[in-house]
Amino acid sequence: MGLITEIMCKRTMHGEPLPEKLVFLGAVNPYRTMTKKMKHSGLTYHTDNADKSSTLVYTVNPLPHTLINYIFNFSSLKESEEKEYIKSMILQNFTKYYPDRENEDCQKLIKRTLGSICDCHNFIRENYDASSVSLREIRRFNIFFKFFLDYLKNKSQYKDYYVQTFDLLLGTLNITLYLCYYLRISDKKIREDLAKILDKYFEGKLFLEMPTEK
Repeated sequence: MGLITEIMCKRTMHGEPLPEKLVFLGAVNPYRTMTKKMKHSGLTYHTDNADKSSTLVYTVNPLPHTLINYIFNFSSLKESEEKEYIKSMILQNFTKYYPDRENEDCQKLIKRTLGSICDCHNFIRENYDASSVSLREIRRFNIFFKFFLDYLKNKSQYKDYYVQTFDLLLGTLNITLYLCYYLRISDKKIREDLAKILDKYFEGKLFLEMPTEK
């Protein structure tokens, strides 16, 4: 931390001047104390240590006073900006299965996926805290989506259930939302409220039990 402060504030490294053409940029997480409400949002860091860092939203150290004057708070993304980021990230997944983005099924799936994820993010923030969800969730979503899609494709008992590619992808979306967002909510009433919001994307077939092999 001392070396970073020297480089960014004094523009020297171990006392040696640095070239004028070098520009240094850094990003830091806020030094925020976690509230009881935030702990119920799920996916929180647990430790038995009783030090100050165990009560923070992010595991960070205080910045040196010299660096504080160089800090600019860019706040969080606007809802419209976050939506564009989410869309670009999920498109990386779906274009693998629908190379033609103009395909009607592909457009329907993108719309449902984008809408359901944005609804989940807004809902969790409203009920917990602004830091409860972030774009990290989208990376996790993509990983699980691919896992469940490969799993269902290889399971013989689902071949008749998911007749077309669109149905298979929609079912995969259903399961992925369940794992990434629904299960992390511990309060039963809040879970039910989220399910009601998401149900419109699945026409009454949200989080139904998967068919079993006879």
